[in-house]
Amino acid sequence: MAAHILITIILDITPLYLRLASVVIPLPFGFLIHSHLKIGWRGALAVGLLTAAIAVTCMLTVTGINDNVPIVPGPWIEWREVIEYTASIALAFVTGNILGFLIVDVLPKTVTQGGGKPNPLAYKAAGLLVGRHVGAEHLRRRARIIQDLMTAAGPTVGVMGTAAGSLYAGLKGVIGG
Repeated sequence: MAAHILITIILDITPLYLRLASVVIPLPFGFLIHSHLKIGWRGALAVGLLTAAIAVTCMLTVTGINDNVPIVPGPWIEWREVIEYTASIALAFVTGNILGFLIVDVLPKTVTQGGGKPNPLAYKAAGLLVGRHVGAEHLRRRARIIQDLMTAAGPTVGVMGTAAGSLYAGLKGVIGG
């Protein structure tokens, strides 16, 4: 809300900065909701949508009062912008949440589980990649690395996907699409 007032009313500069702010500002809040409250991505999506709805409603109200225009969007293009801002904020919130899961939960467990026995799938993959001609200890180390990578892959793909969606939704109106 503060970014909206600063960018559109006080500074009256290009909306690109507001679009970028709608992606950047929710990230740490999504991170914090996971790291402190252990809320998963579904809960983060619900909180992100609620937060986005409140923020966008406040932005519409401020713009309506400041510019003396209707608060409720009229034509489809205005509704599309509302949807884009809402999606951008909510997806950035989820991106921060998944990033929190990756940093707070997945990576520390991956680092501390270095001595355990890798699962059979990781052994199979290691055998296919390095061959069976290597020693058992080398194969176990490779299998452990593969298992650690597989453990971190899901959240990493989630972060990349939601970040891409948030950026697309946030910047779509500015860059076209």
